[in-house]
Amino acid sequence: MESKIFAFLGFDPGIIIIIMLLMIIVLFLLIMNVNLKYGRLKASYNSFMKGKDGKTLENSFKEKFDEYLDKDSTINYFIMLEFASLSDNVAKNMLLATYDGKVWYPTLYDLDSSWGTKYDGLSTLNYEDYTGFEYMELWNKLQKNFSKEIAERYFELREDILTKENIMKKFNDFKNSIPQETYKKEQKRWKNIPGYDISQIEEFLEIRIPLIDKIMKERLN
Repeated sequence: MESKIFAFLGFDPGIIIIIMLLMIIVLFLLIMNVNLKYGRLKASYNSFMKGKDGKTLENSFKEKFDEYLDKDSTINYFIMLEFASLSDNVAKNMLLATYDGKVWYPTLYDLDSSWGTKYDGLSTLNYEDYTGFEYMELWNKLQKNFSKEIAERYFELREDILTKENIMKKFNDFKNSIPQETYKKEQKRWKNIPGYDISQIEEFLEIRIPLIDKIMKERLN
């Protein structure tokens, strides 16, 4: 049956087999090429990290930091990551703004996963979970090199801006700015969502604030 079909179409089965073998060879070569490029990139990265003068970027991170990132803005951003449990903003939901194309300012974006709720608003996170910076070298190096500065800035913010009372006032003021009829329609459309309950945020803060206070106090020692 197959030979008749090939004969009818004018195809030689042998040619088809050869074409398939060539395709396999080409695919193999492409994979090898990708692996070689990855190897070269990895070697180049390792060489880059060592630095031309033999001084690693790890060692020069602190002294060169202000040439590339605004330190105050970066520290404020980092504090909010941990304080409000902004797991999505560790990397993929971080925007960088600049005024001169040289020094960059981290800015918050897309805060659907925040203040103890997951991105879909349907459930809550573990309020005591560490935000997690393992895969983001910027935050690992920031903690290592500016630990005391982070803690000092944190407790400065805790005096007024990052108090439970101030944060809850901001949320309640915003909630009260929404017409009740609009709020009811929204609740009718999206039922049983934790984010509608302002007390959920208060509960989060009651657990989260003492936890971050403890972490930051340890940084000062």
